[in-house]
Amino acid sequence: MPLTTATCLNEQFYLQECLGNHGARQTWLAWDVLTEKKVTVKTLYFGQVSNWQELTLFEREIATLKHLNHPRLPRYQQSVWLEQIEGNYLCLIQDYIAGQALADLAGKRCTEAEVKTIAEELLVILVYLHSYQPAIIHRDLKPSNVIIGEDKHIYLIDFGSVQAANNPNSTMTVVGTYGYMPPEQFGGRTVPASDLYSLGATLLFLLTGRHPADLPQINLQIQFKDRVNVSPAFETWLTHMVEPALDRRYQTAALALTELLKPSLTTHIPIPNSLITLSKTAEQLDITLPALGVRQKNLGSVVEVSLISLILLIYTVVLARIPSLEELVAIAWLGAGIFGVFKLWSIFGTTQLHFERDQFTIFWEMAGFRYTYRGKTRRLRKSKIKKFTTLNNKQIEYCTLQQQFLSVPFGLGLTHEEQTYLVTEIATWLKLP
Repeated sequence: MPLTTATCLNEQFYLQECLGNHGARQTWLAWDVLTEKKVTVKTLYFGQVSNWQELTLFEREIATLKHLNHPRLPRYQQSVWLEQIEGNYLCLIQDYIAGQALADLAGKRCTEAEVKTIAEELLVILVYLHSYQPAIIHRDLKPSNVIIGEDKHIYLIDFGSVQAANNPNSTMTVVGTYGYMPPEQFGGRTVPASDLYSLGATLLFLLTGRHPADLPQINLQIQFKDRVNVSPAFETWLTHMVEPALDRRYQTAALALTELLKPSLTTHIPIPNSLITLSKTAEQLDITLPALGVRQKNLGSVVEVSLISLILLIYTVVLARIPSLEELVAIAWLGAGIFGVFKLWSIFGTTQLHFERDQFTIFWEMAGFRYTYRGKTRRLRKSKIKKFTTLNNKQIEYCTLQQQFLSVPFGLGLTHEEQTYLVTEIATWLKLP
């Protein structure tokens, strides 16, 4: 008879609930009468096996679990051969891991801190798996196969697609899940770095609330940067994880973990009462300019910007009635508008500057709106302080990154001491004149 909740395996394991049904494969929650604990039972029904590759994968999963001994992986208990009238079953009994699958978080966007914790724990597991000779490659790391346990730790389950690296007896079978598979896996090739791509894609699912397959791509590269709210350093790390070109991806879980945990060396700049933070290594420089907020010293700025907005509204009405003033008003509108937006952003918005040896990125964020500017580091000519003259002939200082034909502004509203420190640090790190 087919497997039911009345089925007992080996006079010890009573099936309680079917957790999954995929053709010849089924997964059951069962009760162990000897230990009085729940267990997971995976079965393969030979009456529906369409090709022997399914049996090969199932036997490989059993053989792999027998050798694993890690607190964040399901523990192998035993395998059972069950003979039924309709056909025979090969059964794998393993520990049941209670908790919530990451797949259940669909639609929710996790924070950078939450995602980093999950990434760290999964990388520790991958370091263990990949340390075997040959390395054990999971090949199907995705949200539904990652469990947040009742103890709040992360567990990796379902080794039904597992394979040993460089196994001469393995066939070129394509296994995995679309959206989480790296390009090389579509050709039947997998290496330890393939699991890193799958992990990176899983983390993007947590950050965006969407499956990676639903995100846009350019040349197979997932375009996620405008859909996440993370630090520049973590964004760069994620980019290396989901790099479609295998030779440009992190090659080992140990390296990816080291880069993830690398001390940020974030410190406040050595200026009294400054809230600016700066971190730098030989490979990157990160600067965060927090919102200044409405304080006594910039209260006048808020009023000034409000007045400018009112003037622009009046100009709009006048422009509609007196076309001859169009050019004059347009110039006034442009100058005042740029100044007003720049001023508001310094008060209510945050600015992040991220420099690498070959490129740099600046993020401006205010009230949920985020604008990103990217450029090539080699095109930067100077980092300096400039002055802006307002409509009432008031001079305002701000910082710029000067390129050959374009200057990128930042740092409006900072003290002259803060601005001097920043442009000097940037010029020193980039070796600019």
